[in-house]
Order: sequence, then structure tokens, then C-alpha cells
Amino acid sequence: MFEMYSKALRENVKRECLYTRAKIDFFQGKVEKYVIFPAGPTAQRFFYTLKDECGIEAEFFVDNNPELENKSVCGKQVKSFDTAFPKNQAWDDYIVLIPTTVKYYRQITAQLDEAGISSYFYAAAFIAHKLWERYDKVADMLGDEYSKVSYWGAIYDLITGNNKFIAQDPSPNYFSVMEFTSLEHEIIVDAGAYVGDTVEEYVKRSVGSAKIYAFEPNKELMNRLQQRKSRLEKEYVLCDNAIEIIPAGLGAETKTSRFQAGDLTMLKPDEHGDIALPIYSIDDFFRDKPPFTLLKADIEGAEMDMLRGGAYMISRYKPKMTLCIYHSPHDFAQIAEYVRFLVPEYDLYIRSHRSYFGDTILYCITKE
Repeated sequence: MFEMYSKALRENVKRECLYTRAKIDFFQGKVEKYVIFPAGPTAQRFFYTLKDECGIEAEFFVDNNPELENKSVCGKQVKSFDTAFPKNQAWDDYIVLIPTTVKYYRQITAQLDEAGISSYFYAAAFIAHKLWERYDKVADMLGDEYSKVSYWGAIYDLITGNNKFIAQDPSPNYFSVMEFTSLEHEIIVDAGAYVGDTVEEYVKRSVGSAKIYAFEPNKELMNRLQQRKSRLEKEYVLCDNAIEIIPAGLGAETKTSRFQAGDLTMLKPDEHGDIALPIYSIDDFFRDKPPFTLLKADIEGAEMDMLRGGAYMISRYKPKMTLCIYHSPHDFAQIAEYVRFLVPEYDLYIRSHRSYFGDTILYCITKE
């Protein structure tokens, strides 16, 4: 049953990618400027994704909230709809990219249609249409048909805003695959430890026997993480340094980086940012330590840099890994590709833990 379903989902994704490709081909050459509509936090994250992954910098943001008009977002002006799209224009001046939920996407596209503007795209689809062949190859790497259903359903939601094909796994994040259910005596890297919810689950599943390195660069979150650590040490009578909190991020190299403050879960790299934080490569951090046996990463799109910075440790010791792949359209392809490049014998599984493409996780294990 899963095999037939995954094939049908594959065809749905292929059709959407080909349709987007044809529509982009039609408009490119006629329209070469881009704007983002609306201007909320999701749109701001997409601004950087568009710039970093496609080399495209949006001209400005559009938003229907009058309080945002003429404000600056990501260094770009926010314009009202009427200012951005004056009436009676002869041709669409911009390609409009829309990073939002399906509910607001429909409202925005209705507004654009009424104004006679047809050069718009669901933001993720605009990026993902070029990745179809790579998605197809990653699907062939997956270890079971349920993973393929989960993968194609998440990508369909990513590029259409329609979550009707999501195969939501009821298990907690990072613990769906059997090899991650019992974790006694593991050495664990928790990259993006947040407030310690996953750390607590690791303590429970290891019966207090795991060594946990919890990386969290956000100061406010780190304070909450420290409070949870103190509680867990008392409840489980943990040995000294069973949980080690590292106020740093993980990346491709060891350095100090500057960031711009975002919401609690997001610090955006910015060379002019007012926050300076240490970044470690995994290879440098574990150079004089016992090798880790499990790696979990939810670091807001920096997963690929983290993997590059841990290439030696991962390829040599082949730790179990749970990696978030939903932060960008490219991550749905490149993370699995790189993991298999480092360790060809990894078995790969994918599970979606929410009713939309967020919290889609790649599980990596070896059966040796």
C-alpha cells in the first residue's frame, strides 16, 4: 500500500515542479525584479534563503499592515499594496514571492489576481522546482516506503502549502526509529538544545547513563536550559558533567561569528550584527574527547555547515544521527546527499512529526 501511495505522491510533486518551472520560464526575461509579500518573520527568513541559495535579493517587502509601511525589514523598505502595485500598470513589474501559510497565500493571491498581477509564486516552490531530480534520487536512498511517503508528502506541502498528504508520525521528535528509543551509555551531541526538552528525553531514555553535550547559543534559552539541567541532576542523581551546556553554535569551522537577534529560536548570521558568539566545528570540539555516538541537530538551517565541520568524526565513527531537513528546500536534498557521501553505508529514514512539513527529520543509522 505504501509503495503505491509513495509513487502517486512522487508524481504529484513532479507535476508541481514542472508547472512551476514552466511558469518561471514564461515570466523570466519579461520580469527580472523580485518582491516578497508579506513581511512577517517567515518572509524575513525567506529573504535570506533567497539571497543565500539563489543569489537573488528582493527589492522590497509588501504588507497589508499599515503599521509596517515604510518600515525597514532586512534592510529593505516595506510598502503597502497600493504603493507597490499602482493601478492601471501595463505589465507586471515584479515577480512576487509569497512565503506564508496556505490560508494567507490564498488571500494574497486573490488580492493579486484582482489587481491583474499574475507573476506570483509560492516562495518554496520558486526555489524547489530546480531540485526535482535531486529529490527523486534522495527518495531512492530511503530505507522504507513509509519514509518515501513521509518525504514526498512533506515536499508537496513545502511547495504548495497543502498538507493533505502529510504522514504525521505520532512519536516524539527524534525518537521514531527503533535505534533511537533506548540510549543507555550514549555520548550525545544535542545541537540546538533549545530549553532542554530533548535533553530531558535523552536522560530518561538512557536512565541517566548518557553523556550529553548541549549546544545552545541563545542566552535566554540557555538560562532555561540551565534550570532544567539542575532539576534533572537532582531527579536522576546524575554524575558530574553528565549534561554539559556549551554556550555556542556548531558550524563549518571554529570561529567567532556575529549575529542579528531574531525570535527566540533564530539568530541570523550578520557581519554587522551586535551579537558575537563562538562557533565550533564538531571535529575541533571533539579532537581530544571520546567520539560521540549520537548527533541531533535542529539549528535553523545551519545543519549543512555543521555536517561539513564534522566530516572527519562522522565519516570515521558513523554516529547515529537525527537531522532536521525542513529549514529550506535545498535541505530536503543536500543533507541526505552529503550524509551518504560521508558514510555510504548509512541507512536513511524520514519521519514527519507535525501536520505540516515542519519537523521533518532524517534518521541515519548503520547496522554494523
